[in-house]
Formats: sequence, structure tokens, C-alpha cells
Amino acid sequence: MGAYRLTWGITLLLILLSGVDAARAQIYENVYRPTRPVWQQLETPHFRILFQEGEEAAALRSAWLLEDQYDIVQTLVGGSLSGMPVVLNSQNDLSNGYVTTQNFRIEVEIPRIKSKSMNPSDGNWLNTVMPHELVHALHLNVIPTFGVTGVIRPFSPDLARSMHLAAPLGMIEGIAVFHESHRQYGLSGRGNHPYFTQQFETIYDSRHRWSLGQMMMDPARTWPFDRHYIGGHEFIHWLQYEYGMETTKNTIRFVSRWPFLGYGSALWYQTGKRPSRLYRQFREHHEEHKEAEYNTISRDVYPSPDAITAGRIRQPFWISNREILYYSLSYNQRPGIYSFDTQSNSATLFLETRSTDDFQFTLNRDRSRFLYSRYHRHPYYHNYQRMRIHEASVDDDGDVRFPGHYLDRENRRLILVDRIHAPVYGPENTIWALQTHHERNVLVSIKRTGVDTLLIPEQGHLLELAFHPKDPDSLVLLANRQGLQGLWFLHRDDLERFNREPADIAFELASIYDPDWHPDGHTLLFTSDFDGRMNLYEYSGPLAPASGPESDAGSVRRVTNHRYGVMEASWSPDGSMIAAVQLHKNRFELVLLDYAQLAPEEIPADQWKYPPFSGPSPDPPLPAGYTENQAGGPLDDGETASSSNNPTEMELPGEWTLSPYQTGIGWLRPRSAFPYWENESQFIGHRFGAVVSGGDVLRRHSYNAELSTSNNRFWYDVDYRFSGFYPGFRLNFYQKPIQTTDFLLDRQGAGIDIPLQYRFDQNTRSSTVSFVPGIDLLRERIITTGGSSQSDWFQRTRASLFVSWQHRLQQNIRDVQPNTGWLLFSEVNQDLQTDAAKKLSALRVGIYRFLTFYQEENWSLRLGVEAVTQNRPYFDISGFYSQGFDERILLGFNNAARLNSRFAIPLWHADRGQVLLPVFLDRFYLVLFSDTVFPVQSRQYQDWMSDSRTLFGGGIRMQFRMFNFPVDIGVAGVYEPTRNRGNVFIGWF
Repeated sequence: MGAYRLTWGITLLLILLSGVDAARAQIYENVYRPTRPVWQQLETPHFRILFQEGEEAAALRSAWLLEDQYDIVQTLVGGSLSGMPVVLNSQNDLSNGYVTTQNFRIEVEIPRIKSKSMNPSDGNWLNTVMPHELVHALHLNVIPTFGVTGVIRPFSPDLARSMHLAAPLGMIEGIAVFHESHRQYGLSGRGNHPYFTQQFETIYDSRHRWSLGQMMMDPARTWPFDRHYIGGHEFIHWLQYEYGMETTKNTIRFVSRWPFLGYGSALWYQTGKRPSRLYRQFREHHEEHKEAEYNTISRDVYPSPDAITAGRIRQPFWISNREILYYSLSYNQRPGIYSFDTQSNSATLFLETRSTDDFQFTLNRDRSRFLYSRYHRHPYYHNYQRMRIHEASVDDDGDVRFPGHYLDRENRRLILVDRIHAPVYGPENTIWALQTHHERNVLVSIKRTGVDTLLIPEQGHLLELAFHPKDPDSLVLLANRQGLQGLWFLHRDDLERFNREPADIAFELASIYDPDWHPDGHTLLFTSDFDGRMNLYEYSGPLAPASGPESDAGSVRRVTNHRYGVMEASWSPDGSMIAAVQLHKNRFELVLLDYAQLAPEEIPADQWKYPPFSGPSPDPPLPAGYTENQAGGPLDDGETASSSNNPTEMELPGEWTLSPYQTGIGWLRPRSAFPYWENESQFIGHRFGAVVSGGDVLRRHSYNAELSTSNNRFWYDVDYRFSGFYPGFRLNFYQKPIQTTDFLLDRQGAGIDIPLQYRFDQNTRSSTVSFVPGIDLLRERIITTGGSSQSDWFQRTRASLFVSWQHRLQQNIRDVQPNTGWLLFSEVNQDLQTDAAKKLSALRVGIYRFLTFYQEENWSLRLGVEAVTQNRPYFDISGFYSQGFDERILLGFNNAARLNSRFAIPLWHADRGQVLLPVFLDRFYLVLFSDTVFPVQSRQYQDWMSDSRTLFGGGIRMQFRMFNFPVDIGVAGVYEPTRNRGNVFIGWF
């Protein structure tokens, strides 16, 4: 779960300190959201829950969770909340939750996360995410009166909250995971989830243990990317129990008072020990509790094919007894489905694509095609991604057929199916799959007549299904009911058995994943964390185990006994081999297991057959009149779901109110107001003013206003943006001083522009077009430095157009820049009418091409061409050329062209840093570059060449973070061969 939006607050602070034109900086950004269904608001003593009509059940659950946990979390971290906005997004299948200090609020997607990363024992996605984000909200609102944040708060409470983000993110996430894991002690949260905790154990039980800096800092380009969640939780958990439950709370207050002293200083002050000493104590404690287990328990780690170097292998499946397909993510390879030949020990890219986070791929019966789902991003809506079905052939071309649609093979027509995942080939030329339905999902059948809803769970949610290979009317369903995640054997004519009876296979305090039938249908392979680690198990017996202590319920055996975890297994077509994924040294590796060499161990039936759930319910108490059952079918765009819960008829607590959401005028109240001073230029001189900013919680409205005085005049620059419908608009009203080479202008006017941006379907490569037309009505006059007028007003009507096209850009995790694709842009400004002597005409264009030369080492090349032509100064071309030139080579020129190249070679991915000194090194890389600039005064090509300047250079750049703020600096040497001169500089290249 993303917990914050980090760079906004620090960027704002740097803007204010550096004197950047803050009115143009657009501090509060706008986004596009669907306007239908209409937005509602549920107000409680501490929160405002904003949600779209039809999602009342999720809003009530969220409100009850937040209010239920409020006092507990406040005791843990401090802070207080009143009227805290909580925005629930029902439109996004790529789920997440975060707290942002920009217009301070919580945002959460209602549909659950599809991956294994969340603890199934929580029962419901909201049960995990809401307590977690509540910790962040209260944490960020700890603002003592005495201290740095207390001084900032009167000017900008949002910026004051952002100062907490100068601390390592492992502390911020660690305490949140700590709380979610104590909501039900020993059961809830990721701290009690083997999939999460074993990722720490596999690296700790190696020679490459994380340092404290690595545990507490989020990695930029090293797996796992949730390392600060994992390591942060382990350290904070130990710290809380070793030094007391007030430790983190007191540390938070120290960081809030003195953010630039760093988290390490706060730890030292609270515990009396340096961070390095605390880390040694943590290691000694962990070794004391784990070393005996590591040394005495015999557990397996399997060899992985050396031809596969990728660090994230998921869900292998056999297309023949020789060849395996698997999903792969890598530092230096394109994401997608890869093919591994077990005989030649070779791996190749089969299909470049993304996948949903459950990585479910299903073959048809003759293994000639397979189904999977991936996310499709909306062209312009914010946080709006939908899952859709894709079908691919297993031919050598890996052709993807009918992406996002279902093919009616009889009538040769396509049916668009949205919000679908976990597809499988069903009986009678159908596809069965799971479709998003509020907080949960429903089982649907897709056929030529459309989509039919087959099963709506009365409780819990569905995860995966698999049809029996010999009996197409029988299937196994993996589902979660009140935190108990197990398997149900069902017949297609009696799917409601799921709602009537308990699971056929389930462990009371463990979860089940990844069902896969043996080709002969006699056994079912699955994953479970029954013994505290993910291992493979198999069930043998009837398709629906009979009830009763004397009945034949079949048997369950543990197939593997892995040291860290093995999962996502599939049988080879002949049933002799198993392909699976093992967790080892922070990698998810492909392993091949010969079943004949394994030694399965039987699990007593009372451990997995109809276990009584004796633990507490993972759900909090709910309001009177609230029921779990959700009636109705899947949601379509703009459709509200029917529900058995009519919120207007519910008995809400006395202080709770439900009403339609209205923006009102409260958003006009400034959220940020800072004075500033700058010494701008020789004509303008000292300039004093204030920057005022604000916006609404749904980010439809925002404004920036810069009010200032200089030259005995009052200046203003007011910017308003609206995105309540697409594409929205931006209004700008201004009267401001403009510095030219020879005189000072008083410019007054108003303008409007329309920001059109369209994102094409983004799979592994990104394509986006931007089109921003605008028009300004303005007037100008020359004034003295004392503010007196020296000329009459000159009227202008000016049109502008900005166009950019990003075409199939792709960048791997450790690439410095994109390794393929194009970037084209153009900006034109033209006076349509003026009573001045000359109409302005200005044009700037550019084309960039990205290439890769040595993909295995992330080498990439950028080639670029740019040109500027203008009949009077408009574009600032002082930054048009490399900083390596030691003089202003375009001084006096209005027109210029440029050819440039940039070759980037990563040298070292450091991924290390300190807690006491809050600096974290990310990487070093080499840049070789060239730049040729053509000052243009005439149309004669010979003049261009004679006036041109060319340099070649190379340098080392370093990327690091200080107080979590990213810095990219470098030193380079350049040489101009035509002038035989060299130069060394620090800057951008």
C-alpha cells in the first residue's frame, strides 16, 4: 500500500526558498474523475467518507473501521483528526491505499488487491488498508506547537505535515504494518503473513543481510520494492517491545519538531543508543530467536535453472513436457511471458506483456491457447485501470488474440468484457472468470449471448477456480470467507453450495492458494502456509469430500518442505514433473521438481477438514441494519449497484450523517500562504509578495495566486484550473513586470487554455498525446523602474498551441533513460491581432529517439534534434544548449537549431545509506554526450556551419536522496575540437 505522496511538500519548500515562479508551479494538482455515479458523503465524528452512489456498504465499513481504531492508533502514534477526508475509489481494479499531505486526505480503492501480499486472515481488503492508512493520517498530523513544523503550520498545514516525510519511509510504514498486525494479535496484518515475513527471513539467513539503512529506506531499483515495509516492520516491532510502546510515538514528535536533525538523531535521543548499536541489538535478538531453527530444522532449497537470471518469476505453466511458459520481471529485460526449454536450458521472450497481480494463466485442453488478464488504463481518468481478458496462442509468434474481448467463435463477433480476472476455459465454448463487484467479486460466464452472473458470494470473496480435467462439469473454487481461505469442490449445476457449506479443504490458522489439477484428475496440487511457510500440498480423494468423522474425506499431504517458501506450482502434461516458484535470497526463482523424488507427508484430517473457526471475526462491529449480503449483478460504467442495504433506512449512529457531496465554497480557503522576497533583475529589483494556494478534496478545482509589489506597483498572477469534466480548462489573470534586454514592460491580461491529454493503452510501453490550445488577451506598455508609464498600451490577441507525442516509450527498472520509443513536441505562439509594430511569431520543435545497445547492462542512447525560430524574443534559449559551453553562445540570436546525443551506462547500483546521516546512495552512472548548436541569422547553410559550436563530453553522475529528497548531480569534462578548448563543470548533462 502506498502510504504517501512524498515529493510534493519538499518540492514546495524548495520552490519557496529558491524564488521560483510559484504561481506557475501549480502546487495543488487537478485530476479527472468520473462524475457518475454521483458522489455521496458520510460524516462521522472524525472523518468525511466520500464515495460514489452504490458503494454505501464500503463507506459504512470504512467509517466503522476508522472510528473503531481511532483511539487505539492515537495512543500508538499521537495526533488528532477532525473532518479528515477519505476518498473511496470504486473505479480502479489496480488497488492501493495512501495518505497524501497535498490537500491532506486518505484515498483507497474499494476493490481488493489481487496479489498474495495482503494477509488473507484479515478477511476483507478494507480491514487491512483502513487501519494502516489511519496510522499514517494520525502520524502526519502530529504537529507540536514548539518546533519547525509548528512554525510552518500557520502558513501551510499541508507543508508542515510533509516534514514528517524527511524521516526514513521504513519508520513510517513499519509502525503502520505493526498496528495492522496487532489489530487481532497473532492473526491480522502482514506481520502475521508468511508470504510477507519470509521475505525478510530469506535475506537474513544469508551473507547479504540488509543494513539498518536498507531496512528503513525504500529501494529505488532493487527488489523487493516493499523492502521498507518488510524491514521497517521487523525493526519497529522489535523496537516497540524492547524500548516500550511509547518509543515510536516519542520519536515521531522529535522528528516533527526537528525534521532536519534526522530520524537517527531522534532514535538516539529516545533510546540513549546510536542507531548502529540499536541495529546490533536487533540482530542479536533475531539470531537468538531464529538461529536454532535455521540450524536444526532440515528444510529444502531447490536448484534453479542457470539460464534464467530474472529476479521475479511467477506462475510457470507447461505447454509441453519439454517447454514451460512463465511470467517474468527483471532489472534489464522486458516484462512479459518467457519460454524455457528444459532440454536445451534456454530462455527466450515469448510475449511482451503485463499481467494482473494474481499472475493467473490458464491453458485450454489441447494446450494450444491460454488466457490471462491485464490492466488497461483509462485514457484520461485518474487512478482508473480495468482488468480485461487476453487470449494468446502458444505458436512461435505468441499472437495475442482479441485483447480485452471475448470471441464468439460461432458468430465471429467480439464482446467487450470489463473488470475481469482469473479467466478459465469453461464448458460449451464459454469462459468463466471473476468480475469486480464492489469490495468483492462475482463468478461470471462469458459466452456469445453476453455475460451471465453465476455466483454472488453472500460472505467473503472469490479468488480462483479450476475445472476438473476429466469432468468438465466439476470445478474447485478458491475463496476467502471471514478470513478463512480454502477450497470448495462444486458442480456447475450447484454453485450455491459455496454459500451453504463450509470449505472442503481449509486450515484454521493458515491459507490456501494456487489450485492445480493433476492431468489425470486424481489429485489436486495447491499451496498453503500451514507450517508457517508457503509449501506445496496435494489432495487425493472424492471431488466433494463427504461429511462425518467416519466418511472417506480423502487425504492431504505436504509435498515440499521448503526453507523459505515454494508456491504457484503446475503439473507437466505427463504428470511426472512440477514447475513452481521458490523464494530464495529475495528472488522468486523457477524450480523443476521430479515428483518421484519427493517424499509427501500426510496431514491429519482434523487439521484441514471442516475446521471450526475459533478465532475472533476479522470484521469490526457494524451499524444496526447493515448486512453482509450484496445483491445485484456486476457493475457497468455509470451503473449503481442494487443493494440490500438502503442507507437512508439504516440506523446510523447519532453523530453520523449521510448526504449528497457538494463541493461548496470551502475550497477557496487557502491551504498555503507564504510570504516571499526576491531580487529579480536590474530593472525590477527587490520584489516582495505572497503566494496563496488551495484546492478541493476531489481535485476538481485548484488555484494559485501570486500577489507582489515592486517598482512602486502592485502585481498579481492568478491561476485557476477546473477538471470537473474532461478536458476542463485553465484560466489565468495577471498584471506583472516583464524584463527585456532594453526596458521594463507592464503586462496585463487574461488567458484560457484547454489541456487535452490522451493515454493510449499502456501495456509494457507508453504512448501519450498532449494537445493544449490557448488564447490570451493582453496589453503591454513600457514603464520606468519607478513605475511611471513611458508609452501607450499595445493591445495583443495571442494564440498558443503545445503538442507532444510520446510513442511506445519503455524503460526497464535499472535503465537510466528509456531504451526504446520516440518523443516529439512542438510549441507555437502567434499574435492574431496587435497594434504594435510587429506581430509575435514563435515556434519550437523537437524530436528524440531512444535506443538500447546492451540491454543486459541497461545501456541506452538518446538522439535529439531541436529548433527554435521566432521574430522577437519569446522562448528563453539560454538553456537551449549544454552547460558545457563556457559562454552564452546564443546571445543576440532569436533562432537556433541543435543536434545532441546522450549515452547512459549504469556503473554501480549502490542501494545503501545511513540512518544517522540521512543520505541514501541509489546509483552511479556514466554519461557520454555531444551537442552541436547552430545559431541561425540567415537562410544560408554555409552561415549555419561557420557559426556552429560542437562539444563532446563525458562525466559521472550520482543519484542519491537526502532527507528522502532525490538529487541527481554530476561532474563532466568537455572538449570543443574546433576551438581546441576544454572545460570541467558541475551540472546537468
